[in-house]
Amino acid sequence: MTDFPSFGGVTHPAFRIDWLLMSLDRLFTATDKIDLVGFDFSAHEVNNDNAHLVLDGTAFFRARNAEGDPFEHIDEELLDEIPAVRCLERRASALWHNVPILLTCEASIDGEVSFYAERGLIRYEFRNWDETWEIGFEARHNGSDWVASETVTVFDYHGSLIDLAGADVESVTLQAFNATADGFKGQPKALKVGIGANDEVILHLEPGELSRLMPDHS
Repeated sequence: MTDFPSFGGVTHPAFRIDWLLMSLDRLFTATDKIDLVGFDFSAHEVNNDNAHLVLDGTAFFRARNAEGDPFEHIDEELLDEIPAVRCLERRASALWHNVPILLTCEASIDGEVSFYAERGLIRYEFRNWDETWEIGFEARHNGSDWVASETVTVFDYHGSLIDLAGADVESVTLQAFNATADGFKGQPKALKVGIGANDEVILHLEPGELSRLMPDHS
């Protein structure tokens, strides 16, 4: 069995979900054939006498073939033999409460969501449909410890990239990412600002900052 760091050491607040971390440990311990667990999300509004929002989540699994290449099909009998699989499938919808997922006024997801875990890594991304920004949470094991990070990547920054080096972090954050206009409960505080390989502006946040400001879905 392949050795891997226990997910119990993950520190990012968005991923500190006991059942999730325990299930990932149990799953990756049970088999070498599964190398990725991912989650899909959907939302819709039920309009009846008690109108309410239905938030769904489903788990999926990726395996590797005998040559070590990833492929989509997984033997259902293999999944049936691992209790952690059923826990991940059964409780996937609960992950809505831990990561920010924005909704349109028609109650559909207002962007593209990616949430997955591999041995030594768990990551969440949300990119708005306009592709003007993307948020990313990550916990990655560096060989000795789990390292948490959280970023907002802005693809349409209208300010001067040359002036970023000496600019005030708070003012750049306000100019680059209007979080309240996009549905968050407040404006995040960035620790520092960077520039990506394609001139995108990257706001580095304290892990857990955006989860603190995530919208309420009811």
